[in-house]
Amino acid sequence: MSMTGSPVTMTGSGLALQIRGLRVTARRGGRSIQILRDLDLDLRSGEILGVVGESGSGKSTLCRAIARLLPGGLVAESGTIRMGDVDVLGIRPGQLHRMPSRGVRMVFQNPMTALNPVMTVGGQCTEAARAGRRMTRAEALARSVEILQRMGIKNAASRMNDYPHEFSGGQRQRIVVSIALAGEPAVLLADEPTSALDVSTQAGLLDLIREVCAEHHTAVIFVSHNYAVVSQLCSRVLVLYAGQAMELGPSAALLTQSRHPYTAALIASLPSVETRVPRLPAIPGQPPGVGEAPGGCPFRPRCRYADDGCRSAPMVMREVAPGHQTSCMRADVIWARRGGDDSTGQAHGGDGSTGQAHGGDGSTGQAHGGGSSA
Repeated sequence: MSMTGSPVTMTGSGLALQIRGLRVTARRGGRSIQILRDLDLDLRSGEILGVVGESGSGKSTLCRAIARLLPGGLVAESGTIRMGDVDVLGIRPGQLHRMPSRGVRMVFQNPMTALNPVMTVGGQCTEAARAGRRMTRAEALARSVEILQRMGIKNAASRMNDYPHEFSGGQRQRIVVSIALAGEPAVLLADEPTSALDVSTQAGLLDLIREVCAEHHTAVIFVSHNYAVVSQLCSRVLVLYAGQAMELGPSAALLTQSRHPYTAALIASLPSVETRVPRLPAIPGQPPGVGEAPGGCPFRPRCRYADDGCRSAPMVMREVAPGHQTSCMRADVIWARRGGDDSTGQAHGGDGSTGQAHGGDGSTGQAHGGGSSA
């Protein structure tokens, strides 16, 4: 896949992160398997970008590549990741998290594996607050107490010497987010940060992320299976499938005017609070396994609109509307066939069925494809 054709470039000093041609590979049986394929992305300071897609699409791998935390066996084979003048792939991973210019922080899905079980919560939070910054221990402690209180940890000052196992699962998730935000990072990578939270706590977390972005101009990559949350929080959304970018654009546009059949199918599978259906539309088939994506468009075997040209056409992201890109070579034809207007929110699933997609009103729902969560 080549995506170097025409990325929407954000110019100016407000660019927090720039990715060009990022390719992550794994070695298996003496051959190289592509996990992420030639990804291009620009992220502005203060922007919240949502990343969605079925399980195995490369969402977490993208975050780990940016944070220089790829697991053993995976390597960023080519491409660049830049934060200002810093080449992220050209420095040691430890330097990235202690950069004087605030650096990168990541929130992981599982709070129990993200927290050190033999270190107090206060110790972990103050360490994160002081990383790469000139701050006394007392100042870091005050900052830690403040952020924990804002995250809904009651009596935070008196619980700084408690250990992770002394908190509930939801509290641990909030602590993980607090640790990430304590250092006021330039870029926050949030990988399913709301997965262990109830609805009210989830709303508080989303509000806090908005506040931090506004206060400290923190750029956020927000990974989620829940498009309803993404549509409320994020200004733009990146849709990944089999390690490749399918669509990128304003969240409202992707919800109502998606220009890739995969995006439309994901939206169609969202439950609606207004419309009852016997069964939610599902995308037929399964995503390709690692290293098994077909040539041309990887979504072709599951796409109702695919033709022979989709087998070999290069995957090039192109602009179909201001700030709105798609990799679908037949986007214009499909758009015309669908009437050129999805303002009702109606999207077509991969099996030809339709359903109304909602999410901006705060309704919850996850998109499903062939039994895999989106």
